[in-house]
Amino acid sequence: GEGELILNDASLPGLAAYLKAYTRAQVTNGKLSARLPYAFSYADGTLQATVKGAGLALRDLALVQDGKGSPFTSLNTLGIAGVNADLARQSVTVDKINLYGGKVAVRRDAKGEIDVANLMLPGNPAPVTAAPAAAPAKPGKWKVNLKQVALANVDVSAIDETVSPALQLSAKQLQLNLQLALQQGPSGMATVIDGANFSLADLAMQRGGQMPFRLDQLGFTEGKIDLAAHTVHLGALTASGAQIDLARNRQGEFAIAQKLPVFASGKADTNKDAPSAPWSTSIAKVELSKFGARFDDAGTGIKGTLQDARLSLQNVSNDMQQALPFELGVGLREGGLLTANGKFVPGTGAVDAQLNLKQLTLAPVQPLLAQHLKLKLAGGTLSGSGRL
Repeated sequence: GEGELILNDASLPGLAAYLKAYTRAQVTNGKLSARLPYAFSYADGTLQATVKGAGLALRDLALVQDGKGSPFTSLNTLGIAGVNADLARQSVTVDKINLYGGKVAVRRDAKGEIDVANLMLPGNPAPVTAAPAAAPAKPGKWKVNLKQVALANVDVSAIDETVSPALQLSAKQLQLNLQLALQQGPSGMATVIDGANFSLADLAMQRGGQMPFRLDQLGFTEGKIDLAAHTVHLGALTASGAQIDLARNRQGEFAIAQKLPVFASGKADTNKDAPSAPWSTSIAKVELSKFGARFDDAGTGIKGTLQDARLSLQNVSNDMQQALPFELGVGLREGGLLTANGKFVPGTGAVDAQLNLKQLTLAPVQPLLAQHLKLKLAGGTLSGSGRL
């Protein structure tokens, strides 16, 4: 037999009544359309079933918790197109999964409870009955291929009330593109993510009326993750437009690092299998640009503003003995520029670099000198170059 199931603009708030017994989330808006062409047959004890060209479209979804408050999740459109499945061949392919426009908000209350982690209602436990041991199931050979997963213009925010004032994190315009392949095998599921590109904008940390950290752009390109092989590779990792508040008290503590949330560590699993193979990570290029920071050290009295800082690294990996080529540049708003290029070894701290210092103003170090010398710097700059 064969046929096609079609659903056009079904109202999700009406259908959501069937979910009340399972979740605290309530659908307050949204429409669903779907198309499912199918074919099946049964002969000689074998069931054949296929799906060809199935699709789904979800519009204007809004979810609230316990039926009150503003939506913690909303999205403009979610589309799934070109779904093909074959039971005999144990294969599923999806041409495209596309999510465009949305917002996600997460809240951790003063008790440490995360709201979205408690959306599911506890079920009634099934009665325990003795049953004969079943024969181990024969592992399948299913293959799943998601040819394109695309996410665009999604905003996320989180607030943590376990600290006071509450810590807020937010980011806008999340973009993600990737391909995903899964395949069952004797040793488990092999999962490969390829062609991954990711970016976000306006990443910010806030507490009270202050914003100690802000980043204009963050992203990576040409990402590939192989879970079975334990490998991660990125073509480029980039970040730009940072502003960091590096105020430090007399005890040497940075304000940005104080009163950070603490998460309980999980209990060690004494029944864990033998350790798996270590992960291998590589990044062809790391580019940090347009970084700025306000430095205010209460202990020494030194104040300054770093601007237009940049750092470029090549061939970064988790091999701590590998020498990394780098280029560094940082300016001081009060006057001065430091540049450096060369190589350094993370594992040993060994550095081989050319340093150049141009017209570094000396006035910002006057408070430190005043603690030790009866000398006042009325002006002056320092320049120089050398090999480190």
